[in-house]
Amino acid sequence: MDLVASDERRSTTPNSGPCSVSARAGLGLAWIRELTVSNGTVFGFMLLNICGGVGAGMLGLLIPLYAIDLGAGMGEIGLIRSLQGIGMFVSTMPAGFLIDRYGSRRVYVIGALVGSVLVSLLPAVPTAKLLLILVALRGTVGPLTFTSVNAAFFRRLSRIGVGKAGWHKGSMSVGLSVLGPMLGAVTR
Repeated sequence: MDLVASDERRSTTPNSGPCSVSARAGLGLAWIRELTVSNGTVFGFMLLNICGGVGAGMLGLLIPLYAIDLGAGMGEIGLIRSLQGIGMFVSTMPAGFLIDRYGSRRVYVIGALVGSVLVSLLPAVPTAKLLLILVALRGTVGPLTFTSVNAAFFRRLSRIGVGKAGWHKGSMSVGLSVLGPMLGAVTR
């Protein structure tokens, strides 16, 4: 929202100035209106990012703990965590090519389904070495989902507005850094 335009629309009555209670309440609700721009587009992306971040945040906590339960040493735990990152590094560019060819929605659905199957197999893994393989595979699938969401968001950025790009990234951070680890600790 353009600040100059919002100043021009501001009423000049004594009780509607920026310091009045009604104005403060309006400012408190303004962010909700901003999120629902373009039929809820920003809110939808935020919801996807929070959910994806929660899943990644939970796994970031639970996988090393599970590796410890399987008898993995510090070196193996580090390798398990790094192979997930290497898998992501290796598959991010191919994910972009797939998105260009088949579209964000298709690639996202495939990535989410395959990723969910791989995560659901985690409790059945009997050894740290097999956990390492499964986590590496999961790392290669991750970019199919998050790159799809990012590509779809950036395609709509001109309609959404550059000023709302931070909501997209911030929502992922909330899920990944705050909610995910908290839920992971509770489910442990």
